[in-house]
Amino acid sequence: MKRLMHLCMPVLFLLAACSKEKSFEVSTGGNPGGGGNGGGNGGGAPSGYTFQCKIDGALKTFNVGTVAAKQTIQGTTAYTIGGKATTGTDLEVFALTITMNNGTLAPGTYAIDDASGNFFVAGQYMFPSGQQALQAGSGDTSDNPFSITVTSISSTEIAGTFKGKMAQIDVTNPNPPTNPPTKTITEGQFKVKFQ
Repeated sequence: MKRLMHLCMPVLFLLAACSKEKSFEVSTGGNPGGGGNGGGNGGGAPSGYTFQCKIDGALKTFNVGTVAAKQTIQGTTAYTIGGKATTGTDLEVFALTITMNNGTLAPGTYAIDDASGNFFVAGQYMFPSGQQALQAGSGDTSDNPFSITVTSISSTEIAGTFKGKMAQIDVTNPNPPTNPPTKTITEGQFKVKFQ
């Protein structure tokens, strides 16, 4: 878990720092929401793009500063999707990462309980205060393992779904509990443009 935290934290802080520069206002019909703050049916992502899920049944959108990135280093390629919940100064962000140890990311399901060693999956949600987070990463086991399903990928965008359990941690605690509380992610979906 600590390894996962170290891998995801730079992405989360980058999203939080850059989000004010990349917010968009979009109406998707119905209630236009708060103009980029992720409220109502409005968004913040460019037209046709979204990043949202339910956390223990509560709908959250992460359409501010939404970004997808691909980076290859020495044959390992990481695909990261992230977004911020509001245009405010809080740290509420969600990030998904699939790291391919060999090969190219293709449509399919990538779960944390896969034992092939061909990929690494991570998900992280940072609460607004920045002191609590939810995380899931390869090697974790649960009765509802976290997974990311890529439904389409091109050179310009990536789309899919995500779901499963994530462990809740206190990021200020150097000695986290062995069995932390969990929250369940449902109805997660994303369609994000590569930057």
